[in-house]
Amino acid sequence: MAPASGPQMLARGVLVIRWALLVWMTVLAVSGAPQLPPVALRVTTLLVAVAWTVVLTARLPGWSLPLLLGDLLVAVAVAVIGIRYPAFATVYPAMAALQWGTARGVAGGVVAGAVVGTALILARLWTGFMPEVTGVARVVRTAADTVNVILAGGGFGFVATLLRRSADDLRAAQAAEVRA
Repeated sequence: MAPASGPQMLARGVLVIRWALLVWMTVLAVSGAPQLPPVALRVTTLLVAVAWTVVLTARLPGWSLPLLLGDLLVAVAVAVIGIRYPAFATVYPAMAALQWGTARGVAGGVVAGAVVGTALILARLWTGFMPEVTGVARVVRTAADTVNVILAGGGFGFVATLLRRSADDLRAAQAAEVRA
């Protein structure tokens, strides 16, 4: 079996983070804290997130476009829940942007981050979340979350691209050395 490539290791790292976030979401769900979603929504969100993470784990290292699109769909759904209950949903939705960046480079990470960020903005507008924050401060907080997800996806895409280029350069150097 060939050793994992740099981008494959990044994808594994994103999965480790997803599993850690699921553990945290489970701890919160059983805590019964009042700022959490209703029990049915909590359980449904956890079951979907766990099932999806199991699917993603089983699919390593291959990430097809339909799988990545499904990841975005789950991320958007969890992001919408996370708007009303931010302590519960944590940063699970941002993992889709990281995964897209890892699989599709900078552009993929940025686009996925923009999709998740747009879902955050629309959910905040729809739910009226953060009534205590008004005016420019509300816009800045919403924009900051969106920009953070976009930068995270693009950043992972940049690292994945550098790792791919480094591996290509190493293979080319080794081939040149063998020919010499």
